[in-house]
Amino acid sequence: MVNHEVLNQSELGRIVNSVLGVETDKETKIFDNLIEAIVVQKDDILAPCGMYVVLEGSISLLLNDSVIATANSSDYFYEEYLLLEDQNIELSAKAIEKTRLGLISKKSWINLPSKIKDQCMGRLFGDLVNMHLHEFQQPINCCNITAAALSLTALGFQTDVNDIFKSCALPVSYVVNDGMTIGELYDVASSHIYAEGLRDEVGVELYYFDEDVVTNEDLFKAIAESNHVGGDSDILVANFNVAIAHGNAELKGGHFDLIAKCNKSTGLVHMMDVHPEKYGKIWVTSIERLYNSMSDHDSSAQRARGLMRFIIKKDVDVRLDALAKSDCFPVNCTQYIDLTPEKRRHIFGRASTNLNSLYVLSMGLSFLDNHAIDVDEILSAANISYTEALSIETTALELTNIANKYLTGSEFSDVNCTHHLYDNTTSETKEGWFKTQLLKIANDTNAHFLVNIDYNEVLGHKAVGESNNPYRETAPLKEFWVACIDYLYENDVVILADMSPASSQIWRAPRSKVFRGLQEKFTPSILRIEKTKPEENPLDLNYIISNNKIVLFYNNDDPWSYMLNSVMSNIGVTEIHKVDISGFDLYTLNLRKKLTVHSGKEKPPYLYFNGNCLGEVNDIMTMVRDGQLQNMIKAEGLPVLLRNETPSLDNNIFSYPKGGLVEPRDGAHNVLLCCCGSSAADKIPELVERLTDAGHNVKLVPTPSSETFFKDFGMERILNKLRPSDIYRDDDEWNFRYTEFGMPVRAAHLALCDWADCVIVAPISCNSMGKVANGVADNLLSSVFVAWQYQKKPVILCPACNTNMWNNITTQNNVSALKRLGAQIEGPRSG
Repeated sequence: MVNHEVLNQSELGRIVNSVLGVETDKETKIFDNLIEAIVVQKDDILAPCGMYVVLEGSISLLLNDSVIATANSSDYFYEEYLLLEDQNIELSAKAIEKTRLGLISKKSWINLPSKIKDQCMGRLFGDLVNMHLHEFQQPINCCNITAAALSLTALGFQTDVNDIFKSCALPVSYVVNDGMTIGELYDVASSHIYAEGLRDEVGVELYYFDEDVVTNEDLFKAIAESNHVGGDSDILVANFNVAIAHGNAELKGGHFDLIAKCNKSTGLVHMMDVHPEKYGKIWVTSIERLYNSMSDHDSSAQRARGLMRFIIKKDVDVRLDALAKSDCFPVNCTQYIDLTPEKRRHIFGRASTNLNSLYVLSMGLSFLDNHAIDVDEILSAANISYTEALSIETTALELTNIANKYLTGSEFSDVNCTHHLYDNTTSETKEGWFKTQLLKIANDTNAHFLVNIDYNEVLGHKAVGESNNPYRETAPLKEFWVACIDYLYENDVVILADMSPASSQIWRAPRSKVFRGLQEKFTPSILRIEKTKPEENPLDLNYIISNNKIVLFYNNDDPWSYMLNSVMSNIGVTEIHKVDISGFDLYTLNLRKKLTVHSGKEKPPYLYFNGNCLGEVNDIMTMVRDGQLQNMIKAEGLPVLLRNETPSLDNNIFSYPKGGLVEPRDGAHNVLLCCCGSSAADKIPELVERLTDAGHNVKLVPTPSSETFFKDFGMERILNKLRPSDIYRDDDEWNFRYTEFGMPVRAAHLALCDWADCVIVAPISCNSMGKVANGVADNLLSSVFVAWQYQKKPVILCPACNTNMWNNITTQNNVSALKRLGAQIEGPRSG
């Protein structure tokens, strides 16, 4: 039975000043007639119709009929009902004895001036109001990244689950199958913030709730500190055991939720759930239950769960003092790990049971290359017994041998793996030797070393649990390999990277503690991995683009490659290194992979200038139209036609350079010089020089076999006299690949016949004489003669062949036929 009474001024002052934080008499008077006094008897149940403040007596607060807190004099409860509708909170209040309370109803709260309510908000509600504005429902088993998305959204950075999946290239199985440890979520959240360009604005902190370090009282203080220091600029995310937090043994597994508020008088904590369909949007637990559920060991990590804190950096610049007790703590992985698109897909994985050493080795190698190294690659390449790898702890020497076996059959010619062992005969102490090794990697991104540690020994307390399985073959190994990737010698702190689910991927620890935790204590040893300066490899991407000003990586089957090659010819670019990447050999496959990573483009062609990819073809075409590319090439002292020298680009930038041949006559003779596969073809460079020096215009039509006799030593001489567009090969016969660029189909042999005043074939082989004599047109050269007007234009053929071949009856028959057509035969010369 509830009795309603009048509240005296002393009681009003207690409620307004102590509970609500309103201090002035003027403001206190506003509450006159807004707060009523009620008296309840033992076992009475209080209706959730507003906020109660206990004046005399005590109230039990029950969850699922279990007492989780007691409200005594000046304690308050049910404050959330002043603001929120339809909370579905299974919390009830029952009088332990006759109790007098003050009641602020929701109606009274609404009637308070806004200024007064604003004063009370942070004190009573923490982040509850801000969080409650947002509607989030996790997809299946995605409470982890849903909590991160809700936290960022509550801080003003609109984020949904898809954003995190995409920015981090997260494999769905990684998130959904077994969920994530809090260390893994910390890495994912840090990576998403980095990928979105928010690292300077938003930060993430991680605190493990190891029982020997963090207490129940620390959690209570941390929530209060967050509310006082962080205000609306920080969000707390708890990782906890569901059964313990809810006091319901039927619930299973771990979960991530946001801590909305904590009632400092009763210790009740309001949680904002990312799975409201199952647990309700807001639910309540006690600070004791929450702490016990957060210090519970995650079965995947064999370590306590904990708390993450999202902060706005400009407003919050310190860690939570209540929880920042250890000098070994997580570090933002994006400060040390390269998050290229390919690596991002693999970077969040953790080591499989008993393969910690090999996973850390794969990570160490991945740091020094553009792609992630797979553990199975190492097992296979090094021919390692899987059963041994799963059951035997690895020493630094053994791991070095494995690394070198793998490197022997891989592309890592510029990576060295060496074993370093403390020398007991020297005067240097073991700890001094260890510091020397650290100094060698300080500020060096191309070197780090791997070492096996006892994680608990480094932390100074038992953080990671051990299996009680007595069977050695199936028990987890007691190895915890880490990579020492940097040494901050000013602070004597080591930056460590590991692949264990018991930690974040990057963390820090004092040097003395890392040394204390070394597994190989008697004779310390390490595996050093470093990237050395590679020997020059003419087939290596970096070598190619470093030693050639202009490089075109092309695929002959790609129309855009063909077009870009032609455009370079049109603007007079002759000093260009061309690399065919259309093959499927190991080198070409690797080169294509490196080009994709280096350029950011998935498909050819790749045009590089001064070591930089010039972008997509459309970008390059814009540069050509504007003359920008030509000016850049000219500035490097390379041959090129400037924009005002190529007016044809105004009509069609994709103009086909071989086939039109409509230049106005300049008074010189147009000589079509052809050559066939014969040892005499080595005279072609000299013949080109003589013809051009005599003032003739020359176009060259070499057969593929003829070029083998002069390409390596004479092509430079030819290009000193002719443009690349003056040389016609079989693949220039038809321009089908140009039709998509608006070009009409043309045949080069017809255009060449129209252009030429005479044709010379020197040398001509017996094979080609037979084709010409009998009207066979199976290549560009022979097609020219099918269309040639013998009666109007001269033909000069210069045979070069063996005496027996020349005297053969079929050859002589062909020679006779050629003479009847009107061809002039010069040679062959005897001797």
